[in-house]
Amino acid sequence: MLVVLLIASTVLPLYLQYQESRPPTIVLDGVTWTQVLRWNFKDGLYPEGQGWGDWAIVDGRLQLTADAGGLESVYLLPAQHSGDFLLETKVRVVRSFHPYYVAVQLVTRDSEQVNHESGFILLPEMDQAIVRHMVEKVDYVYTAVPVNMSIDYDVWHLMRFMVHNGRVRAFVDGNPIYDSNASYPVGEYHEPHLSVRYGIARFEYLRIFETP
Repeated sequence: MLVVLLIASTVLPLYLQYQESRPPTIVLDGVTWTQVLRWNFKDGLYPEGQGWGDWAIVDGRLQLTADAGGLESVYLLPAQHSGDFLLETKVRVVRSFHPYYVAVQLVTRDSEQVNHESGFILLPEMDQAIVRHMVEKVDYVYTAVPVNMSIDYDVWHLMRFMVHNGRVRAFVDGNPIYDSNASYPVGEYHEPHLSVRYGIARFEYLRIFETP
């Protein structure tokens, strides 16, 4: 009995360390996704993160501010990922500077050349989103869709954007808002980023997942 207890006391910590060292996974749309990047903005700005506009860490979140002049506030995280990917963030819209809408975006692209760009824009006042999937400057998807829920200010909302085997999907608070039901070409992706236009929004983190 003593030998068994000694073995158990040795193996269990090693097993727990192994479990903790494995990257987290989630299952979405029947697909198992493995996390390849998670950056919590409570830890500050992302190393070598860049962009334009007004950004700052406020209360442990990334706050992007874009005034009524129309210039976006954009924060890029230089991180390469595959063409099968899932982007995720949590966002809270603070205020709008525009009489019609504030626009919050979760997107990824190849580079400043913008040959490939995919993601979606959330429009809280309209309870709508604009979904885009562009490859080699061709817009295979570029459409406005209803969110079918109220996107309230000062409430955290979960945004997810997925491309799997060329099929494009978008989700808000776990609810599917768009499904291409078709497969399209995919591009190269090196610059996932967050942006705001005509308002102020705070982002808690950015997560990137890939399929095995």
